[in-house]
Amino acid sequence: LKWLHEFASSMDVQAVRSSLQPLARGTTSSALLDKVKIVWPTVEEVRTAAAGYAAGGPIPGRMKNVDKPFLARFYHRWSAGTDYMKKRSHPGHIKTFLQLSPDEKEVEWCLLTSHNLSTAALGQIQNNSSMGERILFTRHWELGVLVTPDTLRNATLVEERLSSKGEGPKRVKSVAPCRSKTTGEAEQQQQSRIRMVPYEGMDKEYGPDDVILPLPFDAAPTRYRSHDIPWAVDRKGSLPDAYGRILG
Repeated sequence: LKWLHEFASSMDVQAVRSSLQPLARGTTSSALLDKVKIVWPTVEEVRTAAAGYAAGGPIPGRMKNVDKPFLARFYHRWSAGTDYMKKRSHPGHIKTFLQLSPDEKEVEWCLLTSHNLSTAALGQIQNNSSMGERILFTRHWELGVLVTPDTLRNATLVEERLSSKGEGPKRVKSVAPCRSKTTGEAEQQQQSRIRMVPYEGMDKEYGPDDVILPLPFDAAPTRYRSHDIPWAVDRKGSLPDAYGRILG
């Protein structure tokens, strides 16, 4: 629980914007932990997936890890809301970290990566007594892509500049709308506010500066119900899937 708090604290951009002071080492904030939501498929979601229990193969959590009591408060279902992308039938092997705005209408940042939610992959803060400093110690090399509104805006501006100089590709496809290549409008675009918004279907009205982000799970996930059980590859069960297979 302490490590999860340290991780959440380091990724909380809203706290940084508010100039909040970090908590003293060894303490935790229930308010911060209340923001943490771990989206993990339930046994029932895997059983009723398009591939049945076979869909759980790429989700290699084991009971000794997923059944830890302190995790229960953080678990949320894979897809319980409006299923725009048919993701309810296809839980997958994917690690996506993100933070929503306070009103849950925008994505502050999104990290698509190979990191598991573990100290080995994401690191742990340790004291280096020989050097008199704190270090972030990791055991695994992982790779990911971080996307924020700022990175999208900067990418668009670079493409615009290259294109205006004839140095860019013949056909420029920007990640956000580019209304003009004139200097004045380019400066105006630089001041525009790009928003990353979760995909909510084709009927949703999106703004001209909205960058639509398709997520593999619900943007505002639903907390586990009292009878929900987290998926684990080594769990046994008696209910068959659509193909007649049972767990164990």
